[in-house]
Amino acid sequence: MGVFAGERRSNERMRNKGAFSWGPSALLLCLAVLAACASETQTDPLPAQTQPARLAVVAFPAAEVSLDGKLVGTTPVAGLEVTPGKHAVTLRRDGFEDLVLDVDLAEGEERRLDEKLKAKDAADPAIVAVLAKELGIELTEPAPKEQYRGGSKQKAVIALYPRRDVRRYDLDQYRIDVTSDFKPGGTVQFRLGKKVLHEAPFEPEEFETVQPMPAAVVSAVKEGKTVTWGYYPKKGRPVTATFAVVKEDPRLVRRLQQVEEKLEGQDPLLLGQMQAQMLLNKRLYYAAFRKARWVAERAEWPPPHAYSIMQAALRQMKLHKTRLWMEADGPSKGRRSPYRAGLGAARR
Repeated sequence: MGVFAGERRSNERMRNKGAFSWGPSALLLCLAVLAACASETQTDPLPAQTQPARLAVVAFPAAEVSLDGKLVGTTPVAGLEVTPGKHAVTLRRDGFEDLVLDVDLAEGEERRLDEKLKAKDAADPAIVAVLAKELGIELTEPAPKEQYRGGSKQKAVIALYPRRDVRRYDLDQYRIDVTSDFKPGGTVQFRLGKKVLHEAPFEPEEFETVQPMPAAVVSAVKEGKTVTWGYYPKKGRPVTATFAVVKEDPRLVRRLQQVEEKLEGQDPLLLGQMQAQMLLNKRLYYAAFRKARWVAERAEWPPPHAYSIMQAALRQMKLHKTRLWMEADGPSKGRRSPYRAGLGAARR
């Protein structure tokens, strides 16, 4: 009772002076009320820290990667931490069309982008070199300039192709060229040893004669066998060439399929050049020449690499001093190639 009496007297003195002060009992009561209120109030938990997304990027061919306009590296890019949400990923390489991808990443998401860049110009040797390196294909170096001269030094008749090793399905046609000195009267023959598989009169109306391969030849020839064929005159020595049917190489078949898959969506002329180079590297010179010529005939500009393959194949088939050489030297036909000057640099 003495304590509370003293407290009342103290409060009265403070009121008389114009001030107020809490006593010990009032403070204890206030703290108790606050504690009770706090126990009844629901407190929201603190938000958890946001988890970044992770991005991996690969491309064919290898390319620079930019994220929202900022360069982040060259493919392959792995484990790139990205804030969740929408972003723009740009893939860029000289000679290829830019590829811009819009991605929307969730928190903690891991995403892999596997993309292909499309070449701008299938005839550009720099692009051919880039793709060949990525595919592990060794390119043929450009040959020294050599011009077909024609004239009296040429044989009156020459059996051009097929020659050397061929696959069975390469045997779809044969070609014989003649000059103005040619005197008709003989026959075209295909022989397997001493056996004549096919014989027909040869009376050309043009300097170039291309005919379907006789069915009797295709059906008779077996893998590992060599066929001698050409022009057999009534008098004098025949003008012949030989070809041998080789077994299909399963490893080459797989590689050709893999390259076709890798180049899906590209200009078919790029695929044709890669296929021709692979055939040349496997010493299938006739097939390589035919495929490279297919490319050259369809290109808007003379593709230097296709002509390099044709020339290399003709040399191996001993046909570099024939009329075929003109077909393998496209830029000299009046279509000047814009790539000729930079061909060597591109391959280095």
